[in-house]
Amino acid sequence: MIVGYGATPQAMEKLMGREDAREAFQISVDALQLVRERIKNYRIDCDLVAGQAELAARPEHMEEFRETCELLESEYSYSLQLLDRQQLREQLDSPVYHGAWFDPGVAICIR
Repeated sequence: MIVGYGATPQAMEKLMGREDAREAFQISVDALQLVRERIKNYRIDCDLVAGQAELAARPEHMEEFRETCELLESEYSYSLQLLDRQQLREQLDSPVYHGAWFDPGVAICIR
């Protein structure tokens, strides 16, 4: 369960304008909260695990990640954690990636 819409906020703003992009994003945030509430209220046993990351396979991806994190924070009131290469290596011991953004507010059901 992730927030957003399968494209960067920048791309969505170009497509539909900032206000509509923000509204669509908020709908996804609200939907995630509704699912979390239902899992809790109905005691759904699904091993919900918090967090999701997008990894930078190329150095240039980090600039896009930085821009996305800043835009989400300033215009959407939504925070992601931007991880540089060293910070990511502390979590994922792989020399392949140049960094990542991490969203602690989303989740996956592993069962």
